[in-house]
Formats: sequence, C-alpha cells, structure tokens
Amino acid sequence: MRKNLLLAVLALSIFLGNITFAQNDSKESYRAGLAVFYPFSANITKHLSFGINAKLGYEYRIFSKLKIGGDFGVGFFSSKDTIGNDIILHIPLNFSLIYPLWNINPNSKLEITGGPLYHTLFSPGNKRYSSMGIHAGLRYSLNLSEFRQLQIELSGHEWIEEFWWDGTTETIEIAAVISSPSIKTMFSKEGKKEQPARVVEFVEETPREITGEKDSDGDGVPDLIDKSPGTPAGVTVDEAGRPLDDDMDGIPDYIDLGKNTPLGVDIDSRGRPLDSDGDKVPDYRDCHPATPQEVKVDKMGVPVDIDHDGVPDYKDKEMNTPANFIVDKDGIGIGGIEDGILKGVAFEGDKGTLTAGSYQALFKLFLGMYIRAEIKIRIAGYCEDLGSMEVAVEKSLRLADAVKSYLVNTGIEPDRIGIEGLGAVNFIHANVKAPENRRVEITIIK
Repeated sequence: MRKNLLLAVLALSIFLGNITFAQNDSKESYRAGLAVFYPFSANITKHLSFGINAKLGYEYRIFSKLKIGGDFGVGFFSSKDTIGNDIILHIPLNFSLIYPLWNINPNSKLEITGGPLYHTLFSPGNKRYSSMGIHAGLRYSLNLSEFRQLQIELSGHEWIEEFWWDGTTETIEIAAVISSPSIKTMFSKEGKKEQPARVVEFVEETPREITGEKDSDGDGVPDLIDKSPGTPAGVTVDEAGRPLDDDMDGIPDYIDLGKNTPLGVDIDSRGRPLDSDGDKVPDYRDCHPATPQEVKVDKMGVPVDIDHDGVPDYKDKEMNTPANFIVDKDGIGIGGIEDGILKGVAFEGDKGTLTAGSYQALFKLFLGMYIRAEIKIRIAGYCEDLGSMEVAVEKSLRLADAVKSYLVNTGIEPDRIGIEGLGAVNFIHANVKAPENRRVEITIIK
C-alpha cells in the first residue's frame, strides 16, 4: 500500500512537470484547520478506524523557494480494540520542509511537504504511547483573498516505533487549513466594512484609503499588513512589506555591504562583519584579533612567521632560524640542533681538544638536546690529510669524542650520542691539508 501511494505521488509530479510558477509567499504565515487520519497498514487497522484533529501551525520562509514549518494537533482516534477505549486521545506534532512545485494559475499552486513527526496516543487504560516517524505529501493552495489561503493537504505518515500492537504504522492524513501572514487577518474581513453614508461620495476619489488598502510607501503592500511602512522607493520587499534580507543579519539587502554574513556574527551599521584590528580578516574567524596595523597576516588573521619559530616576522630579529632551534622572545636562537657542520667549534692543533671559543656553540647544542629529549644524534669527525688514513681516522674520532664528552659532562645521556671518525675524506677546502677540513658534523636521529 505504501509503495502504491509513492507511485501515485510520482505519477502526479510527472503529469504536472511542464507547469512553471513564481514563488509569492509571505515571509511568515499562521495556519489553522482540521485534519482526518486514515490508517492503512494491516497491523493498525485491526485497532483503529479513523482520527480527527484540530491543528495549528506556523511557517517561515528561509530562502526564496524553501519554507520550514511546524503543526501541532489535538484530536482522537476511534478504537476497534475491545480492551481499549472507544475514543483514543491523539496528539500529533509534525515538522516540515515546504518546497513549491508549480503555479497552476495566479491564484493557486502545488507544493511538496515532508519532514519528521512525533505522535502520541493515550490507550488502552489511559497509557501513553509515543512514536517518532516521517511524513511526506502534496499541498494544494488557493487564494481566498489578499490575506488568506485555503490549503488542502494529502500526506502519508509512517510511525516508526511500535505501540501496543506489533510493527510500524502507516496512515494517510487529509487536511483543510486556512493560512494568513498575520493572525489578525486570518478571519477578519478587510475592505468589506460598511462606510458611513456621509463618505460614500468620496469612495471613487479615494478608494484605497477608504477600503483600508492605503499603501503609504508605494511598495505594493497595504499599510494594514505592512511591517515596514517607510520603505524607500524601488526597494524589493516581501509580502509583509519588509525589505529583503537574504542573510538575515538585520540589515536589508539594499544597504547591506556584507552579503551572506553567517548567522550570529557581529556586524557594523552597513552589514559588514566587524574587523577590530583592520587586518581584513573579520573577527568571527580572526585567530589573532589584536594584530598591529600594517602587519601581514594569513587567512585566519595570524601574523606571518616564515621560519615557524613561534615569533611572528614583525617581531623576529633572526628570520631564518633552523627548524630545531629554541629562540628567545625576539626570535634569536638560544639553543638547537641542526644537521650538518657544527659551526663555531674549533680544535687546537694536533691535540684534538676544543678551543675556548667553541663553548658558546656547544652550549646551544646542549640546550637543544636538553629541551628536545626525544632526539638522538650522531657525531662524525673529519680531519685534514695527514698522509696516513689510519692516523686521520684516529684523530677524527678524537674530535667527535671531544664534543660528546662535553655534552655528557653537561648532562646529556651517553646513549643519545653516537660518534664515528671518518678520517681525511669529504674535504671542504681546496687544500686537503688545510685546518678547515678539521671539523665535526651532526646528524639528527629521531
């Protein structure tokens, strides 16, 4: 049965597929009417026959062709259970998305509706049973006047959870509803009140004012329902006379300089998201909202930091700090580890002992290893050409060991440091006997 209903809705959509329409709804509308429910799944027809509900609803247009709404009902089902009540209280709550399909003519149209639902029954023995579910259907709307519509709705419901019977439940709802953009105009009779005899002679001269359809701002919405009666000429308004505001930030589109502003974002008087520090990144996504003027920032408002040392470029006095270096508040390296030649370290003559000027560079290496306790290193020693490879290897090993001894004596664990003597190879000076070839190189092992 459920499959047949879906096929019928699809067939109707294909049949009317060549009809087009223009959306004409007001921003909001109120609804009141009567609904009849017919069960059609086998498991429910054994227990309930039909239901009647009074329903109230509200709808709001969130986009040009999409509305959201909700309906609350109170009514009853007629019971077939011998152990149940003759009348079962029924309270449905439906939430809907409403999308227009076609304008059949200027005064009528067809819409598709659907969404989640929550139904409650009190039965048997006045016990309460509730179920979540879904509904989908079609709505035919007919304009009765400038302020009211008659809406005929046909929808299918499926209650997912079980009641006192087993299995899910399917029902059909048929409803007749009156809709109006204002509660006060839903049942009133605008423009039909009898006028005193003394003003009859002026009806032809000032018909709109006498019939209550005066439109002071000329926006096409009578003052009676115009919620923005001073709209400037030429501004597009909705059916309640309010200037359009697509991003719903409270600034009408015709003066809004910040289109598509996200909901809840603080804005200025022209609809632009606030930018307190003037870095062209709005506050709602600025991760650094107090950046000084003229400082270059990334797309999240964070000042640029080229060497990624944690000190932004506008404060950084050493712009190319190596990746593993620790820096002070000015971005100057105070300790760190870098692959390659250990710069600033020298050795005395043939002894392979460190010079006094080497300790500043060695302290930076110590500090880097102390802070980065997870890092291990390998120290390779090299020396100039001594005429004998065996002698060169022995000397280069002493150079590497001198650096390791300093680190161990200042508090670094020995097992974090490996050493090797590579001898007279990989010369860095054209003269293979030059002292500049006497050096150590660091390799980081993580």
